[in-house]
Amino acid sequence: RDPDFRIRDNAGFKFSAFEKGKVQKVLQGVNEENRTFISYHSLGYTRWKPYIEDYKAYTQTLTNFQSDLFVTAFSLHYIDEFAWIYPDGQIELDLIFNRDNEYIPAAFFASVNNSYSIITEIFLNGVKYFNRLEIKVEPNIHPHIQISHNITQGLTEMTDLRSLIENGQIEENLTVAHNFNKDILRSILKKDVLDIIKLV
Repeated sequence: RDPDFRIRDNAGFKFSAFEKGKVQKVLQGVNEENRTFISYHSLGYTRWKPYIEDYKAYTQTLTNFQSDLFVTAFSLHYIDEFAWIYPDGQIELDLIFNRDNEYIPAAFFASVNNSYSIITEIFLNGVKYFNRLEIKVEPNIHPHIQISHNITQGLTEMTDLRSLIENGQIEENLTVAHNFNKDILRSILKKDVLDIIKLV
C-alpha cells in the first residue's frame, strides 16, 4: 500500500444516471481545500425547461438530506460542439460564425486552428455576472468546433440553498444566465446554424 495514500473524509459524492449504457446526468459534490461546489450536468440536454426542473428537484432532494448547505455563487455552463463532416476541406469559419459581432475579433477568421477566450464582467437586470466565452477550432483528425460559455454570479452574502430554491431566486437568476447564453449564440452564429440547432 502506498504510504502517501490517504482516505479523505467528506470528500464529496457523485451520482450518475445512465441511458442505453451512456451517462446522461451527473450530480456531484466536491469538497476540496479552497474549492467546494455542487454541480449538475446534463449530457443529453434537450431544452431548458426539463433541465431546470431536474436541477431544482435534485438540489431540493439534497437539501432534504443536508439542510445546512450555503451558497456564495452559482454558474451556468454550456458546451456546444459541432462536427465538421466535409472530409476534403478545412473548416470554413464564415459558414458557422458571423463576422459582425462584438465577441469575436477579425483575427479569429484568419486562422484555421483557433483557441480563443474572452472573460468580461457584465450586468444583467442590474446584477453583476462574470462572462467567459471560449471557442476552439480543431481542424485535424476529427474536425470540430467547440463553443464553451460560462456565466457566473457571485452572491453578496452566503445564502441558504433551500431558501434560494423555495423563493425561486436561483431559477430566476439561472434563467437570466440561460437567456444570455442564447443571446451570445444568436450574436456569433450564422442563421443557418441557429436553424439547425433550433435556437429561435
